[in-house]
Amino acid sequence: MLVYQLVIPILWIGFTVGKRLMGIRIRRMDGKAVSFGTTFLRYVVAELVYLSPIILFSLLGFLGPSIFSALIGLGGVLTSCLYIASAIMVGTREDARAIHDFIAGTQVVRTEK
Repeated sequence: MLVYQLVIPILWIGFTVGKRLMGIRIRRMDGKAVSFGTTFLRYVVAELVYLSPIILFSLLGFLGPSIFSALIGLGGVLTSCLYIASAIMVGTREDARAIHDFIAGTQVVRTEK
């Protein structure tokens, strides 16, 4: 999946299979085509940001099993909140940019048919 998310948008000039079917594509904010660096930021770095509560709380495992379980649960809730916030951004912002778009400097645009 990682190779698909990193390479296909570069080879297909901003499209993935789903984006092509939906008539949308990813592009940089300056209008240029996405590069490896752009897709890396958009998928890898952004995913680390989304998962950061779980990652951070998992580092506190030394506090004991019951506290660790509670923290992982809280991390899951916070991670879910980040994904939900991103979805709300797409649905409510005029430019439909989500958290990963801000990280990578990208936007999703409609293609001409």
